[in-house]
Amino acid sequence: MTEKQLHQKVKLITAAALTVIVLLFIYILFQGIALSDINAATGKYNTDIEDLKRQVRQLEEEIEYKNSREFIEQYARENFDYGYANEKKYVINQ
Repeated sequence: MTEKQLHQKVKLITAAALTVIVLLFIYILFQGIALSDINAATGKYNTDIEDLKRQVRQLEEEIEYKNSREFIEQYARENFDYGYANEKKYVINQ
């Protein structure tokens, strides 16, 4: 193999190696962009999860209150005119 052929072979291998390095760099760049998008989505989902947990807590508190004796008595008085036997009801007309 002549020196010229060897020089061309080295140039070809160098060009191929540079091409592979550039393609790998581009691939890594796109993976970084994709990872950034995933992290942003994850942050949004975590915020959504916290909002849903807060809503669940509020609904559980509402259920607990509506199962309380206080609420049931109040609801019965307001909607069904119920009360205890010894209670008197006064109606004020304006």
